[in-house]
Amino acid sequence: MLHTVTDVTFEDITKDFGIYVDLILEHKVVFFAAPLYLDWEQNLEIMRLLYDHELCLSTPIKRAVGIWTDNTGHNHHPAGSLKDGDDPRDYVKKNYHADTVETRRPSSIISMSMLKYDTTTRWEGETVWFDMEALYEKCPHKDYLETLNLDHCPLPGEEMQTHPALRTHPVTGKTALCMSNILSVPEGLPLNSRPRSEGQEQRWNDGTGYFDYSVEGEIPQEYTDYLKWFRAELEKDENRHWSQWEEGNFVIWDNRNTFHSFSGYEYGTAVRMFDKGMAGSDAVWYGEKPQIFITEEAEASDESSGHETPFSMAIVNDAHNEVLSPEELVSLELDFDENDLIRNESSTLTALQKEKSVAQEQTIRDAAQMLAQKESRKLARKRLEEAYPDSYSDYEHLGWEENATLLIEKNDGTPR
Repeated sequence: MLHTVTDVTFEDITKDFGIYVDLILEHKVVFFAAPLYLDWEQNLEIMRLLYDHELCLSTPIKRAVGIWTDNTGHNHHPAGSLKDGDDPRDYVKKNYHADTVETRRPSSIISMSMLKYDTTTRWEGETVWFDMEALYEKCPHKDYLETLNLDHCPLPGEEMQTHPALRTHPVTGKTALCMSNILSVPEGLPLNSRPRSEGQEQRWNDGTGYFDYSVEGEIPQEYTDYLKWFRAELEKDENRHWSQWEEGNFVIWDNRNTFHSFSGYEYGTAVRMFDKGMAGSDAVWYGEKPQIFITEEAEASDESSGHETPFSMAIVNDAHNEVLSPEELVSLELDFDENDLIRNESSTLTALQKEKSVAQEQTIRDAAQMLAQKESRKLARKRLEEAYPDSYSDYEHLGWEENATLLIEKNDGTPR
């Protein structure tokens, strides 16, 4: 696992991309150690090549690629931000995850172009991957997992997603463990880690050294045993495959059969900043692929998805710095949670991608105004109150939609 490539250029990669497809299938993570400094357009071009080589599928739009720029970690849960004097490696257990597995169709292939990495402290902001196929092979709980489905903590504004605990790779046919993060629970059990938009934070348990993930006493012993084994395997050096970032590096990995985390660094600073690419939305299944997924992929549209325009994380960074509290940010129903980056499954984000006017310098206020119909009621009322301070109180008692209609009519659509 984790194959390192040196002394190549962007032109080399795109010209002979079939070589790197084979490396991805064999090693799951391909790390380009040369200082490539790939911009978002080059990242996009590489991710599109995955479809040419049939490494993944996407639906409802074929060949969809999302590019998120300006990632500094601002959107992560504050519990994972490095504190003075702490060992960065101690934060790895706070960040275990596979990207977007809590969505119906998770992202298949992920890339990162590290455009800035400025730290004199070893181990800050490093990434570590885990081979979920190798862990499956040595898992003593295979029989139990054969029929187990897991519920994954839903994203704000989205429905709970349930996936098999095992996953069949759509290209190789190999079996891997499948988990979004260690907050996943057996199907039907009550979660104790609902999104903050529902008024409940993740709780870090100093006794166990992990986040509490469900109501105590309601987890089956078999699952507790499996999770205990899984956590122990993640702590073993033999299962940890580290990158050693330098500025300009590029990495691409298969999200369908890997798990990953990162060591601590101070979020929102210039320690590291990267662009992230996401391609494919292969369904999660085990054994024989369900017909519903085959049908969905056959009906995927060829229309342009607007993914040619990157989504800038500066919108989220500005929100954290200047505009909204974390609770308000969650209530916007943007697609992120405590363990992961903004992702491309959210209807709100899809709409943001399609807005050609979305630019790096925009704040989340601008983005939210463009998507007034997507906003939560709380934020919609807040927007109206700010836009029409002289007349808002006249209609405050009404429902927010009627409130909005009357306010806009009274003011001829012009905020005061």
